[in-house]
Amino acid sequence: MGKARRRSKPVDTWKQKQWFAVEAPPYFENKEICLTPAREINDVMGRIFETTLYDLTGDFRLAHIKLFFRAFELKNDIVQTKYVGHDYTRDYLRSLVRRSTSQVTGLFNIQTQDGYKLRVTCLIFTQKRCKTHQQKLVRAIMNETINAAAEKLSFIEFIKDAVSGEMAHALSEECKIILPIRKAEVMKIKVVQEPGAAE
Repeated sequence: MGKARRRSKPVDTWKQKQWFAVEAPPYFENKEICLTPAREINDVMGRIFETTLYDLTGDFRLAHIKLFFRAFELKNDIVQTKYVGHDYTRDYLRSLVRRSTSQVTGLFNIQTQDGYKLRVTCLIFTQKRCKTHQQKLVRAIMNETINAAAEKLSFIEFIKDAVSGEMAHALSEECKIILPIRKAEVMKIKVVQEPGAAE
């Protein structure tokens, strides 16, 4: 009879990993996003980390805003990240829907003053149902307002205005000349291209 094969002892890969602190960019006050395990720092680079604006600010009213950051370098043993977009939670969006009202959605491709290309999704909730031609007018005003902001604001300024609600307030003020507005939101932003990046 042949000799029994000696089974190799299983390697616990978890013990080989170390923990890295991940922090938000300076325009989010370098707040810690999380601790992440990895065998080496190269395994962390390029990862997308999700958190909420509530986690970064402590303001519970902002718990519905999900932020996405990409790791790009290690500095002083801390993983640095870039903002790559945000979105709203589904529960929050469902809470905004009302009967006998309308929701107008606008999707716009814009470029900030310093050359960042972004895809921005805005929502307008009206106090009563609006007609098709009113929706077209509202969408046109949304487009004009968002592009005007992009032309005069840097990437960081644009993102700050978007997540803080200032841009949504401007949308509401501009669109209310068409019909009464119940709520305006800059629901989603995606960074499409950074300045100098290849198409």
